[in-house]
Amino acid sequence: MFELVNEYRRRRTLEKHPEGVAFDAQWGTETSAFDWGNYEPSRPSVVAAALDALDVDVPNTTFVDWGAGKGRVALLASQRPFFRVIGVEHDAMLHKIAEENLAAFDARGGRQAPVYFFRGDASRQPLPDGPLVLYLYNPFGPDVLVPALQRALRSDLRVIYVNPLEELVFTRWSVLASGGEKPWAWRIYAPPE
Repeated sequence: MFELVNEYRRRRTLEKHPEGVAFDAQWGTETSAFDWGNYEPSRPSVVAAALDALDVDVPNTTFVDWGAGKGRVALLASQRPFFRVIGVEHDAMLHKIAEENLAAFDARGGRQAPVYFFRGDASRQPLPDGPLVLYLYNPFGPDVLVPALQRALRSDLRVIYVNPLEELVFTRWSVLASGGEKPWAWRIYAPPE
């Protein structure tokens, strides 16, 4: 697996946003390097704004990042007292980097909530019972998103959708909060009743 991670690091684009660089410097992680064909990290300020706008009982809610990449969003969410935080990523190299980032984050005392990273298909990964927040930064198109959301549907579900390119999927859903500007616009949705 180590060879895969090294190959990924050689291929990545070295474009980085200052917010991500600052996050990585503080926590000893590597979440900032973009790979435009495979990985683009969410900005910490965007994640924080969306998390601040949630209308959930955080200690009793599970946070799930579908398309977790290198784990930045899960690590940011874990700084709040969620019941648990789960990141699901299909790419083996990104998943391995997320696990390394979690170890570095833990070494510096970064989290309040337990974090679990799983490698697999987010549309098929089992979801926990109880209140749930799903985080999406365009991990897949409507052909996967619609059935995945149907599987997750429950009254206590909230979806944070950043850069909502497939927002037509949410036509019947309620928008509870929104903010930011393209490409960092975000919305929080509640399912239709």
